[in-house]
Amino acid sequence: MSSIELVANYMAERARLTVFVPLAVLIAASAWVAAPGAAPSVTSFTVCAIQALLFVFALRIWDDLEDRERDAVRHPERVIVRARRTGPLVGLGIVVATGGALSLLAAAVPFARIGILAAVVLALFVWYRARPSEASRLSGLVILAKYPAIALALAPGLGELTPVRAVAAACALYLIACTYEYVDDRSRGIS
Repeated sequence: MSSIELVANYMAERARLTVFVPLAVLIAASAWVAAPGAAPSVTSFTVCAIQALLFVFALRIWDDLEDRERDAVRHPERVIVRARRTGPLVGLGIVVATGGALSLLAAAVPFARIGILAAVVLALFVWYRARPSEASRLSGLVILAKYPAIALALAPGLGELTPVRAVAAACALYLIACTYEYVDDRSRGIS
């Protein structure tokens, strides 16, 4: 399988727009609730949603790479498991994450935003190394914490963030993500 075929097949399988676009919009909405900054506009909200989509997709790729060994047992049909090489997917993840990070440079307090995302990456790195070898609900709950952190990093008014709004928006998003995962797992027969 060529690199282009690998990336195209992976994206068709794991980058489901029916899940990722609503998630990106929800993250953007949470970002606006946490710290709206200036009056919202369609353009600024769309930019925020696109940034969220980039970071969600980059982290999806990383998560799938980290789960490759587990998925060989639980989901042997997945493209990433059947692939002989993962370099093209690593490259795709780096390009997508870099594009997202570069898009933050034009925002207010860009280094605070990048710092939040760097903390997410560090936390995930540590978790992937320390997590139990068997998949668990706890692991899923930890991984889902990235979404509220992304929302805070993308909040338009990050410089004027208030703790109450930030916590409320982050908790609401986390609860929605956990509920979705639970319902989705049940509907697909995953206990």
